[in-house]
Formats: sequence, structure tokens, C-alpha cells
Amino acid sequence: MMRNPPTCLKRISTMESHQYYNELMECLPTPLLQQEIDSQGDARFVSANRAALELLGMTDARQLIGKRPQDISPACQPDGECSQGKSRRLLAELPTTLTTPFEWVHSRTDGKAVIVKVSLLVLDSHEEGRVVVTWHDITEYKHTLQALSEQREALENILWGTGAGTWEWNVQTGETRFNERWAEMVGYSLASLEPTTIDTWMALAHPDDLKQSERALTEHFSGEKPSYDLEARMRHRDGHWIWVQDRGKVVSRTPEGEPLWVVGTHSDITERKEAEFIASELTERLKKLAALLPGTLYQYHQWPDGRSAFPYSSAGIKHIYGASSEDVKTDASPIFEVIHPEDFSLVVGSIEASEHKLTTWRQRFRVNHPQRGLRWLEGTATPERLDDESTIWHGYIHDISDVKQAEDALDVYRDSLERSNKELEHFAYAASHDLRQPLRMVTSYSQLLERHLGADLDEHTDTMLHFMKDGAKRMDQMLVSLLEYSRVGRKGQPMNWMDSREALEEALRFLQPDIEETGAKLSIEGQWPKIYASPDEMTRLFQNLVGNALKYRKADNTIEICLEAGGDAQKSRFSVRDNGIGIAPEHTDRLFKVFQRLHTREQYEGAGVGLAICRKIVERHGGTIWVESGGNGRGSSFNFTLALRGPQEPSS
Repeated sequence: MMRNPPTCLKRISTMESHQYYNELMECLPTPLLQQEIDSQGDARFVSANRAALELLGMTDARQLIGKRPQDISPACQPDGECSQGKSRRLLAELPTTLTTPFEWVHSRTDGKAVIVKVSLLVLDSHEEGRVVVTWHDITEYKHTLQALSEQREALENILWGTGAGTWEWNVQTGETRFNERWAEMVGYSLASLEPTTIDTWMALAHPDDLKQSERALTEHFSGEKPSYDLEARMRHRDGHWIWVQDRGKVVSRTPEGEPLWVVGTHSDITERKEAEFIASELTERLKKLAALLPGTLYQYHQWPDGRSAFPYSSAGIKHIYGASSEDVKTDASPIFEVIHPEDFSLVVGSIEASEHKLTTWRQRFRVNHPQRGLRWLEGTATPERLDDESTIWHGYIHDISDVKQAEDALDVYRDSLERSNKELEHFAYAASHDLRQPLRMVTSYSQLLERHLGADLDEHTDTMLHFMKDGAKRMDQMLVSLLEYSRVGRKGQPMNWMDSREALEEALRFLQPDIEETGAKLSIEGQWPKIYASPDEMTRLFQNLVGNALKYRKADNTIEICLEAGGDAQKSRFSVRDNGIGIAPEHTDRLFKVFQRLHTREQYEGAGVGLAICRKIVERHGGTIWVESGGNGRGSSFNFTLALRGPQEPSS
């Protein structure tokens, strides 16, 4: 029987790197697409790799993005069900475990139909509503099946009422007798072949099979084999070749012991041979696909008595371990011998745990490759318990030495950067703290000098003393702001799951006097999520942003501030919108830097550190902050996101 095209459906729990994933998918020859389920219950394509586009006869993903499966399908599927209805039904029935592959007919851009075996993968909760679709093109396969079915039906009509083709051969005289069925197999009537002899068979036999037939007969005649058995080709009257299972046995011998009569049968095995050929082609295709992967696909078999082997491994195993597929087909020892001694127990232990619980095996480990030296590998495999209580894993292992080297370098750089940041923060804290003492002395002595001179001060000296005190005051404010900036991440409360709305309300309580004084109108909208954050830093963040909206207002204009929250499964989003003085586009890049001001102190007081503190708080929480404004006099919207991360999900 024909082998079905390969399919693989698994619900996936993690995805390491989106960029790596997208690049890998684009290179694979298997058509891969992604769909999102809209509010109407329809799936719409959001991405497709090159193989999928080529299958549809498309050259640009924009030809497909946004369309539904029924938009590129005939109105009805071969089973008679409406394409739109069937698509919605399948989506509605989509389970959270393995789905059953199904067949679907799509329409190419040239109008031709393409038949695919569809597999659906439901992504994890952080991408709710997204489905990964795998297509396996079975158009040729289905056409081949149809052709074989038609041929089988034709042969059954010809062979109706008959059994296997039979033959009787007198080895000594060459006389040969066939039944009608034998002649029908090759498209003749028995009458059209008469008179029949052994030459009748030889004239129809494939020349390449005659020597093999002669050898099999000799082995049987000599007693080496109890019967004659051969798969051979015969030319049909129409000109094509059929395959037959040719079986026979000596039933009588001459007084001298030589074979006299041999009887046998012909069974038509053309269909099986064609199926084997198709299966062989599919196997070769799989081998070629596996050879393109930067690693090895494998099956690892382990028996209860401790024996282990790799019954299947792609050619890449040589590059990974230095041993060929043949080297480990019956014994896995060459693999375990190259595992780094310090990682050996780790690998064996992880295999035992996977075997015991039948959980996915995942491991990073080192090997001492015979030619390539020390290498880092990463493997993943799914176990399967067999009837004999042995376990077989189906998996994939690839070399991650370059990735590991980059990770190690990144760790070193990150540690260095963290040390540098801590040193800078400590320096900023110490410098700003220590500098305030001499500033106090300047302020104190300027005040003493002012009181001492009293009425003797002339206008010029009084102006200079005023500048001295004002400069000291502004310097002190800047140092206080710098202290606050350096305290972010060092002096605040530890991060915990908290209600973002509570942080906002705490900030509004601090700002209540300013809100009442300005007569500002505040509105709070959206769904305010739980976040993993430092409570006092979140309060400071909202206090700074709302405080700025109160400060930078247009004269004789009622302040309107809208506070909104929302987000998705990956991040939360917040915005503080106002109808204030706005920001010119060319100044937006300066806003979040330390001591950057867009206005004079006479216009708006402040040290120019508040938004820099906001940026530092947001980035410490894994988010980004930015501003949007239509320009001067058109208000502003300060927006920021926070990553939804933490030791556990927030309770509902």
C-alpha cells in the first residue's frame, strides 16, 4: 500500500527566538503559514514562507496576507462541504491537543487545483488566536492514487471470474501450458498466444530479468532452495511493463533425477511495486530535506536491558558526533563515548527522567568531536513507549557552539555593563550627595553676608548676591534631581505583582492639591492590568507624567488629562494624554535625557530630570516610553509599555 505523506502536529510550549524562527521557516522547503482567527470565526493568513507562495503560484506575500482559506479555494471541497462552512467548523472544533490532519483543495493563481494535507498547530497563550499551518503537497500523490485506482479497476474488470495466472512447464521438451488468466495479465487472449511454449514466456519477459530467473531456477533444480520465487517484469500487449510474482516448484523428475514438470503461478504485483517506488521517492525526499537541516534528525532506541541504538539518523550525525549512521545503527556506544565527562551524568540522567515520565527530552551538553574538538550541542526529542516496554525517542540535535560562544560573550559584556552602571550610579549618588554640603556653605555665607552688610549694600552688590543665592539654589535642585535619578532601581521597593490602577491613584493623591488648584479634568479609561513592578517607582512614574501635564498647560485653558491602560498577552500599555502646550517634533528626542529642558526656568520651573527618571523606571521594567504630539499648542500623549513578566502569572 502507498505510504501517506509525512505529517507532524504538536502543541508547542516555548519559542526561543522569533527572528531565528522566521528565518528558519523561510528557508524550509515545507510550506508554512500563520493564521489569526478574527471575530467572525474566520482564519486569516498573516504570514507565509516562500514554499507556500510558490505552491499557490504567488510571488509576493501581499497576494495572500489578509485572505481566508475559503478565499483561495473552490466553493466546495471534494467531500461536498462548503469551503467557508468547513473552515469555520474546523476552527471551532480546534482542540488544545494534537489535531487530526485533513485534506484541503486550494486554487492556484493559474486556476489549477492543488491538494494539500493540512496540519494545524495552536500557539501558546502569549499568542492567543494564532495558528501555525503546515501544508504538504499531495496533488501528485492523489493523482497517482487516482491513476492506480483506475488501473486497478481496469485490471479487475479484465480478470473478473479468474484466479491467479497458472503455468505448467515441461523442462525436457519445452512444452508450456497457461490458463486464460495468465494471458489476460499481459493483455492477450490465450488463443492469440497459441501454440504456447517456454519461448512464449521468454518473449514477454524483461531481458534484464532472464538471468535472474535462470539463476533462481538453477538453485531450485539443484535442491539449494525448496521452490522457485522471483519478482519479474513482463511486457503487456499495450507496450508497458507489469510486475509479477513468479512462483513455481518441481513436481516430477525423470528417472535420472532431472526436473521434468514444473508448475507455478503468476500474480500481478504491479500496484505494490509502483507503491514501493512512490514510497522510495518520498523517503529520498525526506532524506534530502533532513540533509538541509543544520544538525541531525534521529530515532534513539533504548531497551530495558540497557541496550541502546540509533535505528535512524540523518547524514548530519557525522558532523555532530563524528560517527556515521551505520556506526550507531545497532549500538549507540560511539555517541556516548564522545560526550564530555563533566556532562555525561547530566545527559544520562535527563534521558532516564524522560523515559520514566515520558516527557520531552531537552538538553544542552558538550562533546569531544574526533575532528572538530569541543562542541556544544542542543537536543530535543519526544519519547514513545513500545509494546516490548522499550522506549524510542524521535528527535533533533544541532550544534550550538557559535550560539553558546555568543551567549558567553554577551554574559561577560552584560556583567561588565552592570558593574559599570552600578559604579556610575554610586558615583552620581556620592557626588550629588557630597556636593550639597559645600553648596549649603555658599548659601549660608551669602545669607550672612547679606545680613552683615544690610543697608550698606549697593544695587550692584545686591544683584550679585541674588545671582549667587539663585545659582546655589538651582544647583541644589539639580543635585537633588540627580540623587533621585540615581536612586531608581537601588532604593525603591522590590518588584511584586501589583494593581497598576493602585499606583495611579496613589500618584493622584500626591497631586491632588495641584489638580484642585488648576481645576484640571481627569478621565481614566481602559482595563488596568496587574503588573510586575516596584510600587513606589510606578507611583513616581505616574506622578511625574501627570505632574508634567498639569505644569505645561496653556494659559486660560481648562486642563483635560486622559489616563488610559490596555495591552495584550505580552505587554501592557499606558498613556497620559493632555491638551497642553504640545511639543515640536524636532524636540521629542531630547525630552528623556538628563537636564534637558525645552523652556526657560522663568516660564516653567524644574531641573529637567523628571522625564529621564520616567525613562529609567520604564526601561528597568522591560518597557519603552515615547511621546506623540501634533506640535506646539496641540497637546501631547506620553505612552509607555511594560513587559508582563515575573516569577508567576498574576492571579485573576
